[in-house]
Amino acid sequence: MYEKEIKLWDSSQEKKIPTNYEFVSSGNRYLTTTMKKLCRDQGTCIYSRMKKGPKFNFATGYFVPRDVVVEAETRRVESAARREKQRMKAAVYRVRREAKYVKEFREVIVKQFPGLPKSEVESVADRACEVGSERVGRTKQLSLDEKVRLAVAAHARHEHTNYEELLDDTWTDEEYREVRSRVAPEVDSILETWRSGKHVSIDNGKEE
Repeated sequence: MYEKEIKLWDSSQEKKIPTNYEFVSSGNRYLTTTMKKLCRDQGTCIYSRMKKGPKFNFATGYFVPRDVVVEAETRRVESAARREKQRMKAAVYRVRREAKYVKEFREVIVKQFPGLPKSEVESVADRACEVGSERVGRTKQLSLDEKVRLAVAAHARHEHTNYEELLDDTWTDEEYREVRSRVAPEVDSILETWRSGKHVSIDNGKEE
């Protein structure tokens, strides 16, 4: 926090704010950051209107000198085109980075499980690596090889066994674990088949 930022928790405290100050609602990160920087550079005090939340407290807006508001808004408008260009560039970079990661994920699947059909390789990788899905492909706690193994195992469990059908009768965590345990040998067998280069029928789970 800026050392000259004063937090206001009650509207009665706002009477102490100098008359040349103006209130600006929070929400525009660039504007807020710029106003704080200008106040810091000038050695000027900034007042934060605070609100208590259920989990954390937050500022709903700021009181800053009027000239600071004008300067910050001017900079925001003048830099809008440049910042939009930076955002677009970052978006393109993220798309390319994700495409590269999914491609690498697919390559490792093929290397580990040459018997997995190409159409399934793509669906496994795309599903496991979906951004924001919190699936195994997004975790940073495991190696790529381990993420691939778990993703393919999950695919085998859901698509090549009666796991989904058995889940319909589960109500507790214990029952859920029991179902996973029941199909585990079949999943292991399917994975071993794919590792050997053989295919498994998606209809009956048998080797082809």
